[in-house]
Amino acid sequence: MKKNENHNSITKNVIKASVKGAIGNVPILGSFFNEYFSLIEENINQNKLQEWFDEIENKMNQLEIDVSSLSNNSFFYYSLNKTTKIFMETEIKEKKQLLSNALCNCSKTIHLNTNQIFGIIDEDKKRIFLIFLEKYTVSQIFLLLYCLTYKRRDAFLLFTENSKCYTKKGEHLNSIETDIFCFIPEIDCDIGLLNFYTLQLYNDGFITKKIDWSNINDLRSSEQLITDIGIEFLYFLNLCNEKEICESFY
Repeated sequence: MKKNENHNSITKNVIKASVKGAIGNVPILGSFFNEYFSLIEENINQNKLQEWFDEIENKMNQLEIDVSSLSNNSFFYYSLNKTTKIFMETEIKEKKQLLSNALCNCSKTIHLNTNQIFGIIDEDKKRIFLIFLEKYTVSQIFLLLYCLTYKRRDAFLLFTENSKCYTKKGEHLNSIETDIFCFIPEIDCDIGLLNFYTLQLYNDGFITKKIDWSNINDLRSSEQLITDIGIEFLYFLNLCNEKEICESFY
């Protein structure tokens, strides 16, 4: 069925429900609304599911992944179910892209070969990473990416105690805090939220220490802020490559 024909069919069903409610074929008003909204919800879900399948198909075609070879792959079906559930619950474009990246990487063997990390990201790790992909906001994931790269950024190399930026509460920001809020504008200059995200990354084992972004000495004393499992998580989501991982250690 063509999109226009499908849209027209759904529209007719919604109109039909409305008419039934108007002429009294649905005896209870609540029943009318239940039917009406179930049709609307079905429409939304169908459209969103189609969006997801189109995203998967496009990504797998780009990567030349043989979908037919996955027909007996139970882990891929688990991953498909997991990522589909998360996709249906999000409206964030970046999260949708991360989900399709993750699913594609669940369909193949991932080798990570750097001086620091060498080996395969196995199915157990992939399962864990899907759980954290569901748990974390996009801002939190990009904060982890910042933890990988911060020592190569101008805000760190040319640290200034006092920048010209302030939070909404009038709190003064140093150059690193300002850089983070520019890198992740969704945090909206909220230091409390930044600290919460950072602590959660530490508690989950993705960064090496409870970091105080306002303290440059705290940052300098850390050889590497992100853990190996944190790097593997970013690599699994296609947010960094092997060259960027190697550069972050120098």
